[in-house]
Amino acid sequence: MNWTIKTLYVRYFLRGLMQEGNIEVGKEYKLKGLVIHFATKQLRNGMRVQIHLRPESTIVLSDLVIHCEFPFAHNDSIFCNGYQSWTESREFAINEKLLPLRKIMHAIKMHRYGDIHFYPYSGKSGEFHSHTYTYIRKSGLIYLAGSLTEKDGYTIFQYHTSRNLLKIIKDCKGLEVDRSLIVADIVLLYGDEQFVFDEYFSHAKLTSRAQPTTGWTSWYNYYTKISENIILENVRALFENKVPIDIVQIDDGYQTAVGDWLSIKPVFPSGMKKIASEIHRAGYQAGLWLAPFICEKKSTIFAHKKNWLVKDENGIPIEAGWNPLWSGNFYALDIYNDQVKRYLEDVFNTVLRDWNFDMVKLDFLYAAAIIPRKGKSRGKIMRDAMELLRSLARGKKILGCGVPLGSAFGEVEYCRIGGDVALKWEDVVLKFMRYRERVDTKHSLTCTIHRRHLQNRAFLNDPDVFILRDENNSLSFDEKNTLFILNNIFGGLVFISDNIANYSSAIMRQYLSHFPLRNKTIESVQNDAGLYTIHFTIGSLSYVAFTNMSDEMKKFVLPNGIFFQYDPYRDETQFIVGDSPISLSPHQTQCLLKISSKIPSIAGTTGHIFPGSEIEVFSTKGKNFTIKSFKNSRKPIAVYIRVPKLGDYFINGEKCRAEQLFPTIYVLKTMIG
Repeated sequence: MNWTIKTLYVRYFLRGLMQEGNIEVGKEYKLKGLVIHFATKQLRNGMRVQIHLRPESTIVLSDLVIHCEFPFAHNDSIFCNGYQSWTESREFAINEKLLPLRKIMHAIKMHRYGDIHFYPYSGKSGEFHSHTYTYIRKSGLIYLAGSLTEKDGYTIFQYHTSRNLLKIIKDCKGLEVDRSLIVADIVLLYGDEQFVFDEYFSHAKLTSRAQPTTGWTSWYNYYTKISENIILENVRALFENKVPIDIVQIDDGYQTAVGDWLSIKPVFPSGMKKIASEIHRAGYQAGLWLAPFICEKKSTIFAHKKNWLVKDENGIPIEAGWNPLWSGNFYALDIYNDQVKRYLEDVFNTVLRDWNFDMVKLDFLYAAAIIPRKGKSRGKIMRDAMELLRSLARGKKILGCGVPLGSAFGEVEYCRIGGDVALKWEDVVLKFMRYRERVDTKHSLTCTIHRRHLQNRAFLNDPDVFILRDENNSLSFDEKNTLFILNNIFGGLVFISDNIANYSSAIMRQYLSHFPLRNKTIESVQNDAGLYTIHFTIGSLSYVAFTNMSDEMKKFVLPNGIFFQYDPYRDETQFIVGDSPISLSPHQTQCLLKISSKIPSIAGTTGHIFPGSEIEVFSTKGKNFTIKSFKNSRKPIAVYIRVPKLGDYFINGEKCRAEQLFPTIYVLKTMIG
C-alpha cells in the first residue's frame, strides 16, 4: 500500500530522569518503568496503528515519533491541514516550501494564532507538516493518514519528501501517564477520495448531527460597531422580505470588554434577552458570539482576577494574541481553575437559558491550550476544553471557530474551516508576512475548497460569510459571485452580513436564489494552476462548476453533454452544448447543470443558483407531470423538462407543448409558484 512503517522513538521522564528507546513495529518492548506495545492491524485498503503504554508508575512523556517510508514522485501533491480553523490548508507540490512567519509579526503576538510558536518550520523544500490528518495524491489515488483520537495530544504528520520520509508525531510533551493508555491510534488508507474519508470517519466513529443552516451575522458589515437598533433593523428587513433564513447571530461588540460577557454596552438598552425574544418573534433562531477562553487587557477579569489566567513558569500571564479592535493584548483563562469553570457556567446558563439564545459562536478557542500544564499535553487540554463547552451548551448548538479541528470533531454542530473573509480579494501585505491565519477572501476560499471532506462527517462546514452588497465592500462582482457560489457548494452553514434593505432587485434575486440550502455530494475537485473544476450532485441532479482563483484569464473546453446555466443576478438562462470553449476572467466562477440523458428529466429552472435543486416533487405518469418546489424557494419559477419527442404534455394539469432545443433534444417550459 506504499506505506512502510519502520520504527517508533519514545522519550519520557521517570522520577525526573530521562529515558528513551527505539522500537520496531509489531513488537512489545519493556523499557525502564514502561511497557510499550506497537501494533498494526490490516484494514480494507490499509492498516491501523496503535501505540499502547503500560507504565509501572507515573511517567511524563516528552516525545513519541513513528517513522514511515513513502515513495514520493515529482507529480505527487500533499494536503496539509492547518493547526486551527484559520490556518492555511491546501495541497502542496512536493517541492514547495512551508515558510515561517516573518519575525516582525512576532512583535504583535500574531504567532500565537498559529502553530509556529510551538512547532518548528524548516523553510526547506519538501518539508511540510499537517495536523490530525493528511493525504498524498498519487497517480489518481489518495493515500490518507489520520489520527482517530486527539484526546491525549495533537497528532502532527511531518514530511521530508526528498528522503521519502513521513514522521507521525504525537505532541505529548508534559503528559503524565499513570495507567494503561492508547496514546496514538492512526489509520493509513488508500483509494479514491470518497472512500478514504468515509473509512477514516467511520473508524473514528464520527457523524455530523446538524442540518444545512442559513443565517445572518453582524460581523462582516458592522464589526464591533453594533447596537440594538442595528440588529433590530436587520431583523426587520429579513422579516419584511420573508427571507427564510434559520439563524440571526449577534457577533462581537455587544459586551463592554472581551471576557466580561454579562456586562452589556449601553447601546443595547433593552438587554440581550429582549433582543433574542425579538429575533424569535420574527421566526428566527438567535445566536450569540463568545470567546469563552480569553479576556482582553481592559476587562475586569484581567484587572481583578489575575489568578484566573494561564501563566508561564515565572507566574506571568500568557498573551494568547493581539487584536487592534480590542485593547491590544488578550490572555488565556485557565479551564482547570474552579472559579473560571463557575464563571463560564454562569455565562452559558445566562446566555442559553435566561436570555434564551439557541446557538453560540465560540471563538479563539485555541487559547485554552496555549501551553502544556498540570500534567497535560496541549492536545489533552484542548480536548478537555471542548468537552467542557459541550457540557455547558447542554442541547444548544455550537459553532466552533479558531479551534484545532481534530479537537472539535464530534463536539460541535458547525465549525469554521478557513480564515475570515475580507472586504477585498487578497491581502498582499499579510501574504508577504507569511501569515497563515490571515483575513483574506482568497485564503478563506482556498481552505473552504481543500477542507471540503469534513462536511457532513466531522460537523457541518462553516466557510464564513458571502457578501453581495455594493457598499462597504471592495470585492468585484466576479469575486462576490465566486464567494457566493463556492460557499453554497461547500458550506453547511451559510451566512451573510449584508443589510438586505439596501439590496437592488437584482441582488435580492441573486440572494434568494440560494434557498433552500441543500446537501451536496462532492464527486471530484481538480486544480489546474488555479483553475478548479468541481463536479457535485444534489439529489439526482449533476452539476459542474469552474472557478478561476488565479490572476490570469483561463480558457478551456466544456465536457461532453448538454448544460443549462442560470444567472440569478441578470435573470438570464442559456443552454450550452458540450465541447464548447469557455473563458473565465480572473476570480470568476461559472456553475452549470448537466442535463440528464434520462428522459423525462429536469433540464433547468430559474429559482435557484443550482438549477433544479429547488424542486421538491417531480413525478411523471405518461405525458402528465407533477412539479412542486420547496416551500422556502424563490418564486415564480420557470421549469424546463426534457421529453422524448414533440407533442402536447400536461404539467400540474396545464397543457404545454414541447419545442426542439437541439437535434433530438426536446424541452417543455412552464411556470410554477
